[in-house]
Amino acid sequence: MEGHLDEINGVQFSPDGTKIVSCARDKTIRMWDACSGKQIYILEGGHLDEINGVQFSPEDGRRIVSCSSDHTIRIWDVHSKQQIQVLQGHIAPVVAASFALDGSKVVSSSQDETIRIWDVSSGRQIQLLEGHLGEITSVQFSPDGSKVLSSSTDKTIRLWDVSFGRESQLKEGHSSWVFAVQFSPDGSKVVSCSHDRTIRLWDVLSGRQIQLLEGHASGAYIANFSPDGSKLVSCSRDKTIRIWDIASGKQLHLLEGHSDEVTKAQFSFDGSAVLSCSNDKTIRIWNADSGRQLQLLVEHSLTINDVQFSPDASQILSCLINNTIQLRDLWSGKQLHVLEGHSECVNGAQFSQDGSKIVSYSNDNTIRIWNVRSGQLLQILQGSFDPVYRAQFSPDGSKLFACSGDHVIRIWDLSSGQQTQILEGHAQTITGAQFSPNGSKVISFSHDRTIRLWDATTGQQLQLLEGHSDEVNAVQFSPDGSKIVSCSADKTIRLWEIDPAIDQKDSDSSKLTKKNSIVDNDLVKCIWQAGVQNGLSMKGSVWKDVNGLTPSQKMLVEQRGGRF
Repeated sequence: MEGHLDEINGVQFSPDGTKIVSCARDKTIRMWDACSGKQIYILEGGHLDEINGVQFSPEDGRRIVSCSSDHTIRIWDVHSKQQIQVLQGHIAPVVAASFALDGSKVVSSSQDETIRIWDVSSGRQIQLLEGHLGEITSVQFSPDGSKVLSSSTDKTIRLWDVSFGRESQLKEGHSSWVFAVQFSPDGSKVVSCSHDRTIRLWDVLSGRQIQLLEGHASGAYIANFSPDGSKLVSCSRDKTIRIWDIASGKQLHLLEGHSDEVTKAQFSFDGSAVLSCSNDKTIRIWNADSGRQLQLLVEHSLTINDVQFSPDASQILSCLINNTIQLRDLWSGKQLHVLEGHSECVNGAQFSQDGSKIVSYSNDNTIRIWNVRSGQLLQILQGSFDPVYRAQFSPDGSKLFACSGDHVIRIWDLSSGQQTQILEGHAQTITGAQFSPNGSKVISFSHDRTIRLWDATTGQQLQLLEGHSDEVNAVQFSPDGSKIVSCSADKTIRLWEIDPAIDQKDSDSSKLTKKNSIVDNDLVKCIWQAGVQNGLSMKGSVWKDVNGLTPSQKMLVEQRGGRF
């Protein structure tokens, strides 16, 4: 990816991994397609000096925060490419800026030795934190957003109370620059890494140093907690990875194998494995309990767009930037198959539930079905002239749905290869979809702020769930398929109940039918019969002077589009 006219100071993937944002001394921010490497657009005309850092908003990737030697922090909208806020207050170059986890605040640090907290919506400075005696190298919110953690060239780590804007703790002990700090998963501990080759663990409540971890032969740049907070994994320029026991401070394992600086190391979600990557262009998987290298996963320099385990965790597939899918044996690392055929970026791939097939979907507008055992291409499905962003097998493997850029969902019968249904209704990009546990329904969610429930056999829309005030980012069925949970950019999580009548005998009635009316002193009382077997939409209806509805019934009316 070429385009910047001067030294590049920062780069980051978007939360969904589809884009890359970079910043440079040339005063520009550039957005790139992570698959093709093509430049999407340039943000310029904002900062007046070199840009020192850039970061996506962690909750949705819809915004970017940038900081510059022009003493400002700027917030940008990714879709409109417009500058939303200019945060001014620092009197020296701003070296770091990051969002709070919910995206509502930004914390910044500067060569003026101050930390400032900003409200994103108003652009107003909330707090000014002073105390460091040198450049502040990193700054981070606690998981609950109540504290800020900072490190500095003054060799200290400081903890700040966001509400009161004051330093609550000063942690001293490092004999050289502190490169990075991080909270534990529960927010009770802090780990720091330094140029003095040590890693130190601190108790947040007391501010006391709990452990001093020594062993690296060069500066320790990164340390990550295990999911349960009982271990640490660290990596260094000394080409090693080390696993530490937090309670005792003992080094449990020394992981050697990389031939160059190790740039990242982290635990798997269950804490059983460690994943590392290095400037030697390899990715390695290690057993976290024994320290033994399980496999050398990748021995090339190609970008990986997606990676998935097989249902029995015996194989792993990876979608590469060269438009291919690689299938490997997880434990031996042996390459089993290279699936070739897509002519453009492969956006993702998934195993069927029985592990016998793989579905892949691509910017070449096609979906491809592959045999896992032989690696042979079984089917090519094409129904859209837009890139396909998501595809999934039904639980029994007989059907498949795909979402593309044309705002519709297509369902395919895999035995015949025929497209059986087109689900139309969303007005904007469909963020994703999912089959119900029994495969009879499909739930979809979109940037149009709605969730829609569909009959997978007939293609009929069963329910329209409205309530979110911003785009819906994810939905999931409960295990029994009776409820749906959704989350949105409006910062809410909502639980929805699927109308039980939908699973009863079909009926042609899907509207309110007036059964009777009684005139009583000019007040008309109406009795209605509601046919809901195929889903009742109340979109656009206004309910005034209504009596007799319980709170839950009122909520159902609002879910179906009615308003009071």
